[in-house]
Amino acid sequence: MPTISLCLITKDEESYLENCLNSVKDIVDEIIIVDTGSKDKTLNIAKKFNAKIIEKPWNNNFSEARNESLKYATKDWILVLDADETITKKDQKEIKKLTESNVYLGYMLIQRSYINDSSSIKWVSAKDDPYDESKKYSGWVYSGITRLFKNDKRIRFQHPVHETVKESIKKIGKIKPTEIPIHHYGKVKPKPKVDEKSRMYMELGKEKLKQDKPKFYYESGIQALVLNKHEEAITNLKKAIELNKQWTAPYVSLGTVYCQQKEFDKAVDILERANKIDPNNSNIHNNLGVAYEKLKRREEALEEYKKAIKLNELNAEAHTNLARLLLKLNQFDEVIKILKELIKIKPKDISNYSNLGALYMKKGMLKEAIEVLNESLKIGISPDTLSNLAILHIQQKNYKKAMELFNEALKLNPEDPELKQNIERLKKLKDASTDNHNRKTH
Repeated sequence: MPTISLCLITKDEESYLENCLNSVKDIVDEIIIVDTGSKDKTLNIAKKFNAKIIEKPWNNNFSEARNESLKYATKDWILVLDADETITKKDQKEIKKLTESNVYLGYMLIQRSYINDSSSIKWVSAKDDPYDESKKYSGWVYSGITRLFKNDKRIRFQHPVHETVKESIKKIGKIKPTEIPIHHYGKVKPKPKVDEKSRMYMELGKEKLKQDKPKFYYESGIQALVLNKHEEAITNLKKAIELNKQWTAPYVSLGTVYCQQKEFDKAVDILERANKIDPNNSNIHNNLGVAYEKLKRREEALEEYKKAIKLNELNAEAHTNLARLLLKLNQFDEVIKILKELIKIKPKDISNYSNLGALYMKKGMLKEAIEVLNESLKIGISPDTLSNLAILHIQQKNYKKAMELFNEALKLNPEDPELKQNIERLKKLKDASTDNHNRKTH
């Protein structure tokens, strides 16, 4: 079985480090920590896990610090995490399985940065999510990030900020995308900490701008957008476009800024320009659909969502957007087809099962609704799924089963007033049913 080195860089992470190390201690064979000046209990926590600790002054360069940790790795593979990140237990076997491959030099994982701001770029709702890590937050924003790779001296991080090994791996081998999430809590730290880190990223990013490369203006634009500095984001994204008119990523992000500012006409204009450059880009068509929909141009939005799906059948966001718009147009049968496709694309996403179950309920297809909601419970237990199943059993006059499901949901969400009301209504319904039965038997 291949071995794994865990590599981290830390500074004052006593609140998060133990949780991080506990989450992966069973699948890693050594822990290497480069500490850049902690003054809290970070190093004491690291010692509890027999970590190899290297103390190194911070030099305003994330790649330099990460590469220092790689120097000390002795195992076959390297897993890189930050102290405020974890990998859940149920994904550990999959991580180990990935290391058995001789085809790929690296794997892209999905970094979920938990956040309570639903207006953020790439925000995904945590409703019905099967991972316990998401329960405290309204949702997350996501990005693909190469954090598992072969221990090879040719693989090293590049760039002082937004550091990555992707470029060095691609020179010598392949990277495979996966759906395994890294749970990241950096955006839900106390606000002073978040602001401090964001300002540091901005400053380091400004140093990179001196190289006058479109990639760095793009990164700086994204960072400004995260800080809600929309004007700065627009300036940097426009500069990235100016330096490379054929690269569509800045166009797409600029379209997102305009959508956030509710300047949907400008969003359409920039995305249409991107579409002329790359008409086969599924994400551009999807984002155009969003902008058209905001402008009430529903027919054009429908066409763009359909084009996005035709170009990439696995574009879950385009499927979701199309289903939502068709639902507004009361095209329920089409929505059912799309939700079934989404379940194939993302079989572990409970929300698709819940939405399909709710739609079956709306159409009076009780048997189908029960089947799909029971299927979702095999993936993860959600209060909403349990409540919907309870309502279905009430409609079938199976009050005992309905009460069991409501009580199970209440254990998961004891403060939910609607659940409590539903239980009280069900008690009255059961009492009335019992009275009617008694009258008939007498």
